[in-house]
Amino acid sequence: MASNHSLERLLEVEIVDNKRSPFSALQIIKDTAYYKETPICLRTLYNYINMGLFLNISKKDCPRKGKSSRRKYKKVGEKSEI
Repeated sequence: MASNHSLERLLEVEIVDNKRSPFSALQIIKDTAYYKETPICLRTLYNYINMGLFLNISKKDCPRKGKSSRRKYKKVGEKSEI
């Protein structure tokens, strides 16, 4: 990605301006010459976004917006002795 600034700009346009997810942006870009020069997988793209390597793309631009997928637990109250 460091040498292919055209691919980086194309991804920024698709994700930020066109409001697409990183997955759909990669699907659209796969047929371009920029992608064929520097292929990138979805996990790598998400890693780059999480590390902050893009100037205009952040976690806030992704569909889940950086939310964790942890399960919500409820506190269990104490037993009352009768």
